[in-house]
Amino acid sequence: MKPLIRSIQSEAIKLISTRLLAICLLSALLLSVGATSLLAATVAQQVNYCNASDCSNGPIPVILPMVTMGFLGDGTLGVGLTALMILSAMVLLVEYSHSTIQMTFIATPRRSTVLIGKAVVGFAITAVSAAVCLVTSALAFRLVAGEAARDLEIFGQPAWSLYVTGALTAGVAAVFALGIAALFRNVAAAIAIVVLWPSVVELMLPQLFGERAADAAVFLPFLNARNFMGLDAGVDFHWSPAGSGLYFLVFAVVIFVAGVLMSRRADNY
Repeated sequence: MKPLIRSIQSEAIKLISTRLLAICLLSALLLSVGATSLLAATVAQQVNYCNASDCSNGPIPVILPMVTMGFLGDGTLGVGLTALMILSAMVLLVEYSHSTIQMTFIATPRRSTVLIGKAVVGFAITAVSAAVCLVTSALAFRLVAGEAARDLEIFGQPAWSLYVTGALTAGVAAVFALGIAALFRNVAAAIAIVVLWPSVVELMLPQLFGERAADAAVFLPFLNARNFMGLDAGVDFHWSPAGSGLYFLVFAVVIFVAGVLMSRRADNY
């Protein structure tokens, strides 16, 4: 247990002492707030237009998931969460690209301990950062939308449930990204998979099953993550949101364990 605790402390110190953390966290916050503010401005503009003239279809209904679209996305992964997943992957990829991982493995020969330490730190920082991004985005949406969002409860029980599940989902997604980084140990390949898997692959994969596309979609991990957060995933799941959260967690852990096993078999370091 002591080597693991020392590894967690070491990884936290290394991450905090680099500019990468500040850059990625600031990017996630600005991108989330910026995208959410654009959506809020669009909603406010349409409401003002409908109030000033005849609007046959009525304004866009303002619903709670709108405040998280900048971070969590809608159908595809949000820019904020994508930035945090890239941060988690880069925690390991930077060490491989600069060959500093050698010193890490010399100090802690048990490679699984090193990667678990990185996963714990990545989960914690990503979850906390996600919570900050989600709450800040909600405040930005309320401010920019103005009267259009006057009835939106951004600090009610449903909102806090969304923030908490969103933060947990982001933490698990960070573990998934770290597992991908450990599997491939190449910056271009790992980042491409981290970005494209939830945003492109999960949109295209069900189409390969033709008429059974909807049946196949229920097994996609990031769609299950949306169901866990209570967001519309466009699929009728056979299990509860909690079951979807467990499914997403198991998927991330399997990828991470595969990455750990790959690192133990690697001959380069």
